[in-house]
Amino acid sequence: RGSMMANEVSTLAGYHYNDDEEESDGYEDGEGVTARFRSPIGIMVDKAGNIFVADDDNHCIRKITPQGVVTTLAGTAEK
Repeated sequence: RGSMMANEVSTLAGYHYNDDEEESDGYEDGEGVTARFRSPIGIMVDKAGNIFVADDDNHCIRKITPQGVVTTLAGTAEK
């Protein structure tokens, strides 16, 4: 989330689960803020600009493209 060069913070993708929100299950692949995460704890970026996220409570590895599209690469979100 952000750009250090421009000194701005913005959301590329995702919506972080909040325990107070009953309508959010904390897991959804999708584009931009329609995607949802639950406890993202680690990230890495490849040469193509893709971001890989360890989504801890969903037990998944997620990929965010430079365009903000989120997909699940490994794991399954189970409650």
